[in-house]
Amino acid sequence: MTAALSPWTDPRRFGQRQFHASLRRGLQPAEQRCALASSVAQAVAALWASQLCWPDRPVLPTELVLCGSGREALALALATLLVPGDTVLIGHPTAGQALAIALAQGAHYIDVGRTDDGQIDFLAAQRAAQAHPQAVAYGQAPAWSAVDDTAMWQQVTGLRATVADLRLALWPTVLPAAGACVLSLRDPDDPACEVLYAVVAPQADAVVIAALWGDSALSHGQLRHAHAVAGGMARNQLWVAQARSAVLNAAGRLTQAALGYPGVQTYATAGATVALRCRGGDGASLFAALRIYTPDMATFDHHPLRGWVVADVAAAALSTPSGAGQHTLSGKRAETIGAV
Repeated sequence: MTAALSPWTDPRRFGQRQFHASLRRGLQPAEQRCALASSVAQAVAALWASQLCWPDRPVLPTELVLCGSGREALALALATLLVPGDTVLIGHPTAGQALAIALAQGAHYIDVGRTDDGQIDFLAAQRAAQAHPQAVAYGQAPAWSAVDDTAMWQQVTGLRATVADLRLALWPTVLPAAGACVLSLRDPDDPACEVLYAVVAPQADAVVIAALWGDSALSHGQLRHAHAVAGGMARNQLWVAQARSAVLNAAGRLTQAALGYPGVQTYATAGATVALRCRGGDGASLFAALRIYTPDMATFDHHPLRGWVVADVAAAALSTPSGAGQHTLSGKRAETIGAV
Protein backbone atom coordinates (compact mmCIF):
# COMPACT_ATOMS: atom_id res chain seq x y z
CA MET A 1 0.00 0.00 0.00
CA THR A 2 1.34 3.42 -0.95
CA ALA A 3 1.76 5.79 1.98
CA ALA A 4 -0.56 8.79 1.90
CA LEU A 5 1.04 12.10 1.05
CA SER A 6 1.36 14.57 3.88
CA PRO A 7 -0.85 17.58 3.10
CA TRP A 8 2.00 19.85 4.28
CA THR A 9 4.59 18.39 1.87
CA ASP A 10 2.45 17.42 -1.13
CA PRO A 11 4.86 18.11 -4.05
CA ARG A 12 1.96 19.02 -6.32
CA ARG A 13 1.41 22.12 -4.18
CA PHE A 14 4.68 22.64 -2.31
CA GLY A 15 7.53 21.44 -4.50
CA GLN A 16 10.35 22.76 -2.30
CA ARG A 17 9.05 21.57 1.07
CA GLN A 18 10.65 18.17 0.65
CA PHE A 19 13.85 19.87 1.82
CA HIS A 20 12.47 21.35 5.04
CA ALA A 21 12.95 18.29 7.21
CA SER A 22 16.60 17.89 6.19
CA LEU A 23 17.12 21.65 6.56
CA ARG A 24 15.87 21.52 10.14
CA ARG A 25 18.03 18.48 10.91
CA GLY A 26 21.08 20.13 9.36
CA LEU A 27 20.69 23.23 11.52
CA GLN A 28 20.40 21.33 14.81
CA PRO A 29 23.76 21.55 16.61
CA ALA A 30 25.39 18.34 17.78
CA GLU A 31 26.48 20.16 20.94
CA GLN A 32 25.66 23.54 22.37
CA ARG A 33 25.13 25.45 25.56
CA CYS A 34 21.39 25.81 25.24
CA ALA A 35 19.76 29.10 26.01
CA LEU A 36 17.64 28.75 29.14
CA ALA A 37 14.48 29.58 27.20
CA SER A 38 15.12 26.62 24.89
CA SER A 39 15.39 24.16 27.74
CA VAL A 40 12.26 25.58 29.41
CA ALA A 41 10.37 25.25 26.11
CA GLN A 42 11.34 21.59 25.90
CA ALA A 43 10.19 21.05 29.48
CA VAL A 44 6.86 22.77 28.77
CA ALA A 45 6.29 20.62 25.69
CA ALA A 46 7.03 17.46 27.69
CA LEU A 47 4.69 18.44 30.55
CA TRP A 48 1.89 19.49 28.24
CA ALA A 49 2.22 16.41 26.01
CA SER A 50 2.07 14.11 29.05
CA GLN A 51 -1.53 15.27 29.56
CA LEU A 52 -2.62 14.72 25.94
CA CYS A 53 -3.32 11.72 23.77
CA TRP A 54 -4.53 10.93 20.28
CA PRO A 55 -7.53 8.57 20.03
CA ASP A 56 -5.15 5.59 19.89
CA ARG A 57 -1.88 6.62 21.56
CA PRO A 58 -0.15 9.26 23.73
CA VAL A 59 1.02 12.54 22.21
CA LEU A 60 4.79 12.83 21.94
CA PRO A 61 6.55 16.03 23.12
CA THR A 62 8.05 16.41 19.62
CA GLU A 63 4.52 16.54 18.18
CA LEU A 64 3.87 19.90 19.89
CA VAL A 65 4.96 23.04 18.07
CA LEU A 66 4.80 25.81 20.67
CA CYS A 67 3.49 29.22 19.57
CA GLY A 68 3.27 32.58 21.26
CA SER A 69 -0.20 33.57 20.01
CA GLY A 70 -3.39 31.98 18.82
CA ARG A 71 -3.06 33.62 15.42
CA GLU A 72 0.45 32.23 14.97
CA ALA A 73 -0.73 28.74 15.85
CA LEU A 74 -3.76 28.95 13.55
CA ALA A 75 -1.65 30.31 10.70
CA LEU A 76 0.90 27.52 11.12
CA ALA A 77 -1.81 24.86 11.05
CA LEU A 78 -4.07 26.33 8.36
CA ALA A 79 -2.24 28.88 6.21
CA THR A 80 0.68 26.54 5.55
CA LEU A 81 -1.75 24.13 3.85
CA LEU A 82 -3.04 26.67 1.36
CA VAL A 83 -2.00 28.13 -1.97
CA PRO A 84 -3.99 30.63 -4.05
CA GLY A 85 -7.16 29.03 -5.37
CA ASP A 86 -7.49 26.42 -2.63
CA THR A 87 -10.79 25.91 -0.83
CA VAL A 88 -11.53 25.84 2.90
CA LEU A 89 -14.83 24.39 4.07
CA ILE A 90 -16.37 25.87 7.23
CA GLY A 91 -19.69 26.09 9.01
CA HIS A 92 -20.88 29.49 10.24
CA PRO A 93 -20.78 30.71 12.91
CA THR A 94 -17.07 30.12 13.30
CA ALA A 95 -13.87 31.98 14.15
CA GLY A 96 -13.41 34.91 11.78
CA GLN A 97 -9.66 34.78 12.35
CA ALA A 98 -9.42 31.48 10.46
CA LEU A 99 -11.33 32.92 7.51
CA ALA A 100 -9.10 36.00 7.39
CA ILE A 101 -6.03 33.76 7.34
CA ALA A 102 -7.45 31.70 4.47
CA LEU A 103 -8.29 34.79 2.41
CA ALA A 104 -4.83 36.24 3.03
CA GLN A 105 -3.34 33.10 1.43
CA GLY A 106 -5.40 33.64 -1.71
CA ALA A 107 -7.74 30.78 -0.85
CA HIS A 108 -11.51 31.06 -0.60
CA TYR A 109 -13.93 29.54 1.86
CA ILE A 110 -17.35 27.96 1.52
CA ASP A 111 -19.92 28.00 4.31
CA VAL A 112 -21.78 24.68 4.30
CA GLY A 113 -24.18 25.88 7.01
CA ARG A 114 -25.45 24.41 10.25
CA THR A 115 -28.63 22.66 11.22
CA ASP A 116 -30.92 24.03 13.90
CA ASP A 117 -29.08 22.17 16.67
CA GLY A 118 -25.77 23.84 15.75
CA GLN A 119 -24.25 20.88 13.90
CA ILE A 120 -22.52 21.37 10.56
CA ASP A 121 -24.84 20.18 7.80
CA PHE A 122 -23.32 16.83 6.77
CA LEU A 123 -25.08 16.52 3.40
CA ALA A 124 -24.07 20.03 2.39
CA ALA A 125 -20.51 19.36 3.59
CA GLN A 126 -20.26 16.15 1.55
CA ARG A 127 -21.59 17.87 -1.56
CA ALA A 128 -19.10 20.70 -1.12
CA ALA A 129 -16.23 18.23 -0.71
CA GLN A 130 -17.27 16.47 -3.93
CA ALA A 131 -17.53 19.76 -5.81
CA HIS A 132 -14.15 20.93 -4.49
CA PRO A 133 -11.78 17.96 -4.45
CA GLN A 134 -8.83 18.26 -2.07
CA ALA A 135 -10.51 20.96 0.01
CA VAL A 136 -9.33 21.61 3.57
CA ALA A 137 -11.89 21.51 6.38
CA TYR A 138 -11.66 23.83 9.37
CA GLY A 139 -13.70 23.17 12.48
CA GLN A 140 -13.83 24.16 16.12
CA ALA A 141 -14.01 21.65 18.95
CA PRO A 142 -16.12 22.90 20.56
CA ALA A 143 -17.75 25.40 18.23
CA TRP A 144 -19.73 28.38 19.54
CA SER A 145 -22.83 26.17 19.38
CA ALA A 146 -21.06 23.70 21.72
CA VAL A 147 -20.76 20.88 19.15
CA ASP A 148 -17.52 19.22 18.02
CA ASP A 149 -17.16 20.13 14.34
CA THR A 150 -14.32 17.68 13.74
CA ALA A 151 -16.51 14.69 14.61
CA MET A 152 -18.64 15.54 11.57
CA TRP A 153 -15.72 16.45 9.27
CA GLN A 154 -14.21 13.01 9.91
CA GLN A 155 -17.24 11.48 8.17
CA VAL A 156 -16.80 13.57 5.02
CA THR A 157 -14.82 11.89 2.22
CA GLY A 158 -12.51 13.58 -0.27
CA LEU A 159 -10.94 16.14 2.07
CA ARG A 160 -7.22 16.83 1.83
CA ALA A 161 -6.85 17.66 5.51
CA THR A 162 -8.80 18.73 8.57
CA VAL A 163 -7.66 21.39 11.02
CA ALA A 164 -9.28 21.24 14.46
CA ASP A 165 -9.31 24.42 16.55
CA LEU A 166 -9.50 23.48 20.24
CA ARG A 167 -8.75 26.92 21.65
CA LEU A 168 -12.26 27.16 23.13
CA ALA A 169 -11.88 23.81 24.85
CA LEU A 170 -10.98 24.32 28.50
CA TRP A 171 -8.40 21.62 29.29
CA PRO A 172 -8.70 18.96 26.56
CA THR A 173 -6.95 15.63 27.01
CA VAL A 174 -8.06 13.47 24.05
CA LEU A 175 -7.39 15.15 20.70
CA PRO A 176 -9.56 14.49 17.63
CA ALA A 177 -8.13 12.54 14.72
CA ALA A 178 -7.36 15.65 12.65
CA GLY A 179 -4.37 16.52 10.52
CA ALA A 180 -3.46 19.23 13.01
CA CYS A 181 -4.96 20.56 16.23
CA VAL A 182 -4.61 24.10 17.58
CA LEU A 183 -4.56 24.25 21.40
CA SER A 184 -4.27 26.84 24.11
CA LEU A 185 -2.90 26.25 27.59
CA ARG A 186 -5.24 27.93 30.09
CA ASP A 187 -4.34 28.94 33.62
CA PRO A 188 -6.84 27.24 35.97
CA ASP A 189 -6.54 30.17 38.39
CA ASP A 190 -7.75 32.44 35.55
CA PRO A 191 -9.52 30.28 32.94
CA ALA A 192 -9.77 33.19 30.49
CA CYS A 193 -5.96 33.53 30.48
CA GLU A 194 -4.44 31.57 27.57
CA VAL A 195 -0.80 31.30 28.60
CA LEU A 196 0.62 29.52 25.56
CA TYR A 197 -0.49 27.94 22.30
CA ALA A 198 0.56 24.91 20.27
CA VAL A 199 -0.02 23.15 17.00
CA VAL A 200 -0.19 19.40 17.58
CA ALA A 201 0.30 17.10 14.60
CA PRO A 202 1.63 13.60 13.96
CA GLN A 203 5.41 13.45 14.26
CA ALA A 204 6.35 13.65 10.57
CA ASP A 205 4.03 16.61 9.94
CA ALA A 206 5.01 18.38 13.18
CA VAL A 207 8.64 18.42 12.02
CA VAL A 208 7.62 20.10 8.75
CA ILE A 209 5.26 22.56 10.45
CA ALA A 210 7.98 23.56 12.92
CA ALA A 211 10.45 24.06 10.09
CA LEU A 212 8.18 26.22 7.92
CA TRP A 213 8.52 29.36 10.02
CA GLY A 214 11.41 28.46 12.30
CA ASP A 215 11.43 28.70 16.07
CA SER A 216 8.85 30.94 17.69
CA ALA A 217 10.18 33.90 19.68
CA LEU A 218 8.70 32.89 23.02
CA SER A 219 9.58 35.11 25.95
CA HIS A 220 11.22 33.64 29.02
CA GLY A 221 8.41 35.00 31.21
CA GLN A 222 5.73 33.40 29.05
CA LEU A 223 7.55 30.07 29.15
CA ARG A 224 8.01 30.18 32.93
CA HIS A 225 4.31 30.90 33.39
CA ALA A 226 3.44 28.04 31.04
CA HIS A 227 5.85 25.71 32.87
CA ALA A 228 4.21 26.55 36.20
CA VAL A 229 0.72 25.98 34.83
CA ALA A 230 1.52 22.74 32.97
CA GLY A 231 3.46 21.41 35.94
CA GLY A 232 0.71 22.29 38.40
CA MET A 233 -1.92 20.64 36.21
CA ALA A 234 0.16 17.46 35.96
CA ARG A 235 0.52 17.26 39.75
CA ASN A 236 -2.93 18.41 40.82
CA GLN A 237 -5.90 17.32 38.70
CA LEU A 238 -8.27 18.73 41.33
CA TRP A 239 -7.01 22.21 40.44
CA VAL A 240 -8.29 21.77 36.88
CA ALA A 241 -11.53 20.12 38.02
CA GLN A 242 -12.36 23.07 40.30
CA ALA A 243 -11.65 25.57 37.55
CA ARG A 244 -13.75 23.62 35.04
CA SER A 245 -16.61 23.50 37.55
CA ALA A 246 -16.41 27.28 38.05
CA VAL A 247 -16.66 27.87 34.29
CA LEU A 248 -19.59 25.48 33.92
CA ASN A 249 -21.38 27.15 36.83
CA ALA A 250 -20.93 30.55 35.18
CA ALA A 251 -22.29 29.11 31.93
CA GLY A 252 -25.27 27.65 33.79
CA ARG A 253 -26.14 31.00 35.38
CA LEU A 254 -26.08 32.72 32.00
CA THR A 255 -28.08 30.03 30.21
CA GLN A 256 -30.68 29.88 32.97
CA ALA A 257 -31.15 33.63 32.81
CA ALA A 258 -31.52 33.52 29.02
CA LEU A 259 -34.36 31.00 29.27
CA GLY A 260 -36.53 33.74 30.75
CA TYR A 261 -36.63 35.62 27.43
CA PRO A 262 -38.98 34.57 24.61
CA GLY A 263 -37.55 33.51 21.28
CA VAL A 264 -34.09 32.70 22.63
CA GLN A 265 -32.38 29.48 21.55
CA THR A 266 -29.71 28.17 23.91
CA TYR A 267 -27.09 25.54 23.13
CA ALA A 268 -25.44 22.96 25.33
CA THR A 269 -22.61 24.19 27.53
CA ALA A 270 -19.11 23.25 26.39
CA GLY A 271 -15.79 25.01 26.57
CA ALA A 272 -15.01 28.63 27.30
CA THR A 273 -17.98 30.25 25.52
CA VAL A 274 -21.75 30.10 25.47
CA ALA A 275 -23.73 31.08 22.40
CA LEU A 276 -27.33 32.27 22.46
CA ARG A 277 -29.51 32.99 19.46
CA CYS A 278 -32.38 35.45 19.37
CA ARG A 279 -34.70 34.11 16.68
CA GLY A 280 -36.19 37.55 16.21
CA GLY A 281 -32.75 38.88 15.25
CA ASP A 282 -32.69 41.27 18.22
CA GLY A 283 -29.45 40.23 19.83
CA ALA A 284 -28.90 43.75 21.18
CA SER A 285 -31.80 43.50 23.64
CA LEU A 286 -30.61 40.11 24.85
CA PHE A 287 -27.10 41.47 25.19
CA ALA A 288 -28.32 44.38 27.33
CA ALA A 289 -30.31 42.08 29.60
CA LEU A 290 -27.53 39.53 30.17
CA ARG A 291 -24.35 41.60 30.20
CA ILE A 292 -24.22 41.55 34.03
CA TYR A 293 -23.39 37.82 33.91
CA THR A 294 -19.97 38.14 32.29
CA PRO A 295 -17.54 40.97 31.54
CA ASP A 296 -16.92 39.62 28.01
CA MET A 297 -19.93 39.37 25.70
CA ALA A 298 -20.68 40.36 22.10
CA THR A 299 -23.70 40.63 19.83
CA PHE A 300 -23.86 41.11 16.07
CA ASP A 301 -25.96 43.07 13.58
CA HIS A 302 -25.04 41.51 10.23
CA HIS A 303 -25.20 38.13 8.52
CA PRO A 304 -24.17 35.41 9.33
CA LEU A 305 -24.25 36.23 13.07
CA ARG A 306 -27.25 38.54 13.21
CA GLY A 307 -29.15 37.88 16.41
CA TRP A 308 -26.38 35.85 18.04
CA VAL A 309 -24.90 36.65 21.45
CA VAL A 310 -21.57 35.04 22.32
CA ALA A 311 -20.33 35.17 25.92
CA ASP A 312 -16.94 34.26 27.35
CA VAL A 313 -17.92 32.27 30.43
CA ALA A 314 -14.26 31.55 31.23
CA ALA A 315 -13.97 35.24 32.06
CA ALA A 316 -17.16 35.02 34.13
CA ALA A 317 -15.72 32.21 36.26
CA LEU A 318 -13.77 34.79 38.28
CA SER A 319 -16.74 37.11 38.73
CA THR A 320 -19.93 37.17 40.72
CA PRO A 321 -23.22 37.31 38.74
CA SER A 322 -23.34 41.03 39.44
CA GLY A 323 -20.12 41.51 37.48
CA ALA A 324 -18.34 42.97 40.50
CA GLY A 325 -15.21 41.00 39.69
CA GLN A 326 -14.86 39.25 43.05
CA HIS A 327 -12.77 36.09 42.77
CA THR A 328 -14.55 32.79 43.31
CA LEU A 329 -11.66 30.42 42.54
CA SER A 330 -9.31 29.35 45.29
CA GLY A 331 -6.17 30.82 43.71
CA LYS A 332 -3.54 28.08 43.67
CA ARG A 333 -1.14 29.34 41.03
CA ALA A 334 1.22 30.92 43.58
CA GLU A 335 1.84 27.67 45.39
CA THR A 336 2.09 25.89 42.01
CA ILE A 337 4.83 28.24 40.83
CA GLY A 338 6.62 27.82 44.10
CA ALA A 339 6.62 24.06 43.63
CA VAL A 340 8.29 24.16 40.20
